[in-house]
Amino acid sequence: MPNSYGSLLARAAAFAVRHPGLWLLGFLVSSSFGGGTGDLARVLESGTIDVGPLSPYLAAVALFLVFLGLVFLLFTVLAEGALIHAVSEAESGRGASLSSATAAGVRFYARLLALYLAIFLLLFVLLLLLVGMPLLFWKALGSSLVVTVLLVVALAPPYFLLALGAIYVFQWAPRVAVVHGKGPLGALAETARTLRRGAGRAFSIVVGSLLNEVIALTIFVLAAIPFTVIAFLLFAIDPFLVLLPAVPFVALSLVYLGVKGTFTSAYWTLAFLGDASDRSASWWDGSAGGI
Repeated sequence: MPNSYGSLLARAAAFAVRHPGLWLLGFLVSSSFGGGTGDLARVLESGTIDVGPLSPYLAAVALFLVFLGLVFLLFTVLAEGALIHAVSEAESGRGASLSSATAAGVRFYARLLALYLAIFLLLFVLLLLLVGMPLLFWKALGSSLVVTVLLVVALAPPYFLLALGAIYVFQWAPRVAVVHGKGPLGALAETARTLRRGAGRAFSIVVGSLLNEVIALTIFVLAAIPFTVIAFLLFAIDPFLVLLPAVPFVALSLVYLGVKGTFTSAYWTLAFLGDASDRSASWWDGSAGGI
């Protein structure tokens, strides 16, 4: 873990707290969703689940949720570009606002959308190779329990490292595209060079981001405990009274997602700016005193 991880954490948190106007963008980044409901729609339409006359309506709702999820994901691309630009602008001393960030998100939208599609396609091909080839090897050796255990033991470490690398590429490449103005292929190529030059630094950044997720989830769970206790107590009196703590809890959840998304984007962008500004004295070795 970098010596100045705490400094990076504090700066990302300070950016998120000082820019509540960007929480809407953070919410879009944090709560992006998609898929899942498509399977529900197909199941309902096929009649596997018997819900009687409600089946067509539930299928329509499921399909609508799929459409809504796709639209939401498209807005997520805009929000990601907007937040990257906002953090970069704030670091340069020009300040950040929702209007200027949104305008930048629109400007970089097509580039980031193409980049994300390229990343997903690349990951899909890698997944086919990394899953398909071991499966063929597993079948060729007889599919025994011993072979299964040996394959799991042998492949778990490289698969874990590849997963960390995928997280890094997914976060780093968009920042190359926005801050350095590179196209999709140029952003992927520069990300690959950065990863090859400093795999240890990249690993530290990814581990830090995963630790951030644990910290954020812990804070949210602790904050949700009072609402849960109150809801149980009110439910014993009257089930409808559960709505009383539900309203502020939903509000808290929305704020949490907004702050978390803004913080996460700031964390990665600050790490990127620190790497791009000075490779000889960077935040992860402590020689620059933070980013």
